[in-house]
Amino acid sequence: MSAALNAPFPDPSGWHALLAQWEIPSRITPEERITLMNALRVQLDREPEVLHAPESRDLRDRIQALTLAIDDLTLAIVIGQARIARDEASVDEAIDVAIALWRHGHGADAFALCRRLLLMHRKAERALHVLDDILAWERKIWPLPLPDATWSDGTLSLEPLGHQHLNDFAWAYADPDIAERCCLPRFDNNDQWHGWLDRISGYNDQMTFGVWHADWGFIGSVSLVMADDIGFFYYWIASDFQSLGLGPRAAALLFDLAEQAWGMRCCYAKVFTDNIPSIRALTKLGFTNTNIAIRSDDRDEWLYRWSPESDFPAPPALRAEAHLLFERMGSTTRVLSLLAPTEAIHRPRLAHAKVERPAKQDPDATTANDNLTPTYLEVFNQAVCNQRPIHSDTGDQPNQKFCPIGVSCGR
Repeated sequence: MSAALNAPFPDPSGWHALLAQWEIPSRITPEERITLMNALRVQLDREPEVLHAPESRDLRDRIQALTLAIDDLTLAIVIGQARIARDEASVDEAIDVAIALWRHGHGADAFALCRRLLLMHRKAERALHVLDDILAWERKIWPLPLPDATWSDGTLSLEPLGHQHLNDFAWAYADPDIAERCCLPRFDNNDQWHGWLDRISGYNDQMTFGVWHADWGFIGSVSLVMADDIGFFYYWIASDFQSLGLGPRAAALLFDLAEQAWGMRCCYAKVFTDNIPSIRALTKLGFTNTNIAIRSDDRDEWLYRWSPESDFPAPPALRAEAHLLFERMGSTTRVLSLLAPTEAIHRPRLAHAKVERPAKQDPDATTANDNLTPTYLEVFNQAVCNQRPIHSDTGDQPNQKFCPIGVSCGR
C-alpha cells in the first residue's frame, strides 16, 4: 500500500514541481482516484504550511483543480476555504467550494458562502442558482421525518441521497459486484441513475442515505424501509473502505435514528447464502439468523432479524412478521419455509464450498456502471445552472483489498 500511496509523487521533496507539470487526465479510474486521494493527504500531512504559505499559492491552485477533478470533496473544501480566506479564489472557484460543502452535508456553510458571494458580486447568477437549490433541498419533505439534516457520530454521517450526489455515488459504486450482491441496478447512463433515485424517493416508507466519512467523503449507502414498527435494512460500502468496521458503524447510526425518530422495534435484512462477509457483518451488528429460507429471483437467501432487546418471537409470530413486512413492501421475495435448526446450521456452511465465478474482465473493457460517469462537476453544474431542478478520529485508511460487502435490497 505504501508504494501505491506515493505513486503519483514518488519524490516527496519534489512533489511541488511534479504537480505543477502534471496534467490531470481526462478520465481517471476509481483506483487512480483513491491513490491520488491518499497521496495528497500524505504530502499535506508532511507539509501543512502549503495551506497558508504565500509562496505556495500556485501549488494551492493546482491542488484545488485536482481535488475537484477527482471529487475529493474533503480536500476541495479545506484547500478552497484556505484560498477564499487569502482572496485567491475566483467567484466560480468559490462557488465550487459551496457546492462541495453542500454535497458533503454542510448545507448551512454552503448557504452562507453563496450569500456572501452574492453580496460581493451581485451578478453572480450561478451563486443564486446554487442558493435556490440549497433552499429547496433544506425545505424538502421526506417520506420519514428527519430530526436534522444529517445524523452523525462525529466521523460518519448519514445524509439523504439526492441528485447532487451523482458523482459521489458513481465513484463509490464503480465495482460491479456491489450491484450484483445487493440486487441493485447497473446504470447505463446518468439519466438512469437519476430516474432510479426519483423512483426510490417516491416510496412513502423508505429513506436512503449516503454514508459520509469526515476525511474521505462518500463511502457507501444505507437504506431503511419501515412497515409500522418493523424495519427492513440494506446497505453497501465501497470496496476501498471495506473491512474497516465502517459498515456496522453506519448501520448503528441508522438504527439509532430509526429507534428515536420512527419508533423502530425490530429490523430485518436478507443476504445471499454464499455472501459470507455480509453474514459476518450482520452478526457483528447483532442480527440473528431467523432460519427462514427466502427466495427472490430464484436465488436462495437467509432472513436475519435485529431488535434492541434481542427478543426473538416464536416461529408462528416470526413468520407472520416477515410476511407482513414483505407484503407491505410489495416485495417479490417469497418466504419459503422455516427450517429445522439442524438444517439451518448446515446450509450456510455450503457457502464455503468453491463457487464458480465469472472470469475477470479486461480492465479496459466497459461495463454498464462505467457509463455512470463522474465528470469534474460538469453534470452537477449543468443540473444546478440550467437543466435539472435539484429536487478521523479513528485513523481509518481506505484499503484496496476487495471483499464484497452489502446486504441485498428488498424491492
